[in-house]
Amino acid sequence: MLSLRGHAPCRSLLKQSSPSASVRVSCKPYNSLRVVQQQSNQRRLCTWNTASFSQSSTRSQIRCSAQQDVEVHTPEILDDLDMPENLPTTSHSTEEQHLSTSSGPQQLASWALGGQHKGLTSLLGFAGVALAGIAGIDLRGPGSTLQAISVLAAIVTIHELGHFIAARSQNIHVTKFSIGFGPVLFKYQGPDVEYALRAIPLGGFVAFPDDDPKLVEKYPKDDPNLLKNRPVKDRALVISAGIIANCLFAFSILLAQVSTVGVTESKFSTGVVIPQVFEGAVGQMAGIQEGDTIMKLNGRFLKPSMTAVNDLVNYIKVHPKETMTFTIDRKGQSVDIPIKPAEAPDGTGRIGVQLAANAQFSRVISKDPLQAVQLASKQFAKLTTTVVTGLQQIVTNFSKTAENLTGPVAIVAVGSEIARSDLSGLFQFAAIVNINLAVVNALPLPALDGGFLALLLAEAIRGKKLDQKVEQGIMASGVLLLTLAAVVLVVRDTINLGSGKSFM
Repeated sequence: MLSLRGHAPCRSLLKQSSPSASVRVSCKPYNSLRVVQQQSNQRRLCTWNTASFSQSSTRSQIRCSAQQDVEVHTPEILDDLDMPENLPTTSHSTEEQHLSTSSGPQQLASWALGGQHKGLTSLLGFAGVALAGIAGIDLRGPGSTLQAISVLAAIVTIHELGHFIAARSQNIHVTKFSIGFGPVLFKYQGPDVEYALRAIPLGGFVAFPDDDPKLVEKYPKDDPNLLKNRPVKDRALVISAGIIANCLFAFSILLAQVSTVGVTESKFSTGVVIPQVFEGAVGQMAGIQEGDTIMKLNGRFLKPSMTAVNDLVNYIKVHPKETMTFTIDRKGQSVDIPIKPAEAPDGTGRIGVQLAANAQFSRVISKDPLQAVQLASKQFAKLTTTVVTGLQQIVTNFSKTAENLTGPVAIVAVGSEIARSDLSGLFQFAAIVNINLAVVNALPLPALDGGFLALLLAEAIRGKKLDQKVEQGIMASGVLLLTLAAVVLVVRDTINLGSGKSFM
C-alpha cells in the first residue's frame, strides 16, 4: 500500500490501492511534501522541500501551491518515486478540477483558545490549530517534540508577560505570575509577586488580589492600584496586552524568518496553466492539450492572482452541461475552444484536466531591514487572514469542521512533525499559533480576553459597572465550557495518537 502524508504543511490521502488508484493531495502554503511508501512491513520515508513528485514510469506529477486541492488518477500504483537531489526554486502548481476547491489557507487555521488574567488559566493547551496536512507525532523524535513544546510554552509565556507588564507598568497590584498549570515545579516569592513554573507548560495565568477575597481584604477598598478600581482604559490595556504581545511576537518570528531562512514568494501571470489532460476526458475531446494556458473564459481575462484557479474551477463546477469558451495560449498562438463540462454524480461540472496557477515561486531572503519588515508584514497579514477565515468556517459550518478541532496532544504532534522538517516550517508553526492565540482571545466569549473586553465595553456604554455576581457567573460558565472542551480534546487526541491515526 502506498500512503501519502502531507507535511509543513501539505497533506495527502490515498483513497484506494488498486490499479486505478486515486491519490488526493491537499496543499497549503510553503510547498513541502512528505511521501511515505509502505509495502507489507517495509517503510520508506522521503521528505523534500517542494510539493512535487513524479511517477517514474508514467511521469504523472503532483505539484502544489498556495491554495490548491489536487486529485491525480494514476494508471497504476506509484511503486517508485523520483527524489530530485537539487530542488527547483520555481514550479507550477496543479489543481485537478475534479475535487473540492476550498482554499488551502482557509483549511489551515482553526481554534486556538487561551490566555487569561484575573487568576483564570490560559488554556492554549486545547487550542485547536487545524494545520491541515501535518502528520502525527513520531515518539522516536523526542528532540523535535521538545522543540514543539518549547515553542508553545514560549507563546504562552509571551501572552502572560503581556498582561503582567501592562499591569506592573501601571503600578497595578499583581499577586501571581505562573507559566503552566498543574503541580508547581519551581516557585519564587518576590516582594510583591509569586513567580511559578508548573508541570504542564501549555497554559499560564496572571493573578490579581481582586480575585481572592482574602487577599483583597489586605488593601483599602478604594486603593487606586487595584485592577477593579482603575478606569476602563487602564483595565482594557491590561486585558488586551496579551493579544498585543502575541501579535508582536508573531511578527518578530516572521521577521527573523525572512532575514534568515527566507519565505516563499509567488509571482502570478494572467491565465491558468494546464499541465495534464486526462485521456478520454471532456477536455481532451474538446482539443485541450498539455501545456496550454487558459487566458480567457467566455471572453474575459483570468486575472493574475492566487485565486484564479479556484475561480475557474468553481465556475466549471456550477455550470455542468453548459457550453463555455476557453481562449487558449498555445505556444504563442491564440485558440478558442468551446467546451461543455460533463456532469459528475454529485451534479458538478468536470472537464478532466489539471489546472495550475500561472505563477513562479521562489524563496526570498532579505538582509535589507526595510524589505525584511515589508516581507514580514505581508506574511503576517496572510497568516492572520488564514486564521480569521478558518474561524469563520468553523462558525458557519461547524458540523463539518468540528472534526478538525484539536487539542494539546495534536498541537505538539504537529509541531514536532514540523520541527523534523526544517527551520522554516517551525517559524511558520510558531507564528500561526501566536496569531491563533491572539485572534481567538479577541473573540467576545466568556473567559477569553475578548469576553472581558466586551464587559468593559458594556460598562463604558452604561456608565457603571455590571453587577459583580452577573459578571462572575458569565465568566464561570465560560471557564466550565473551556475546561470540558479541553478534557474532550485531550482524550480524543490521546486515543488517536495511541491508535496511530493522523491528527490532520
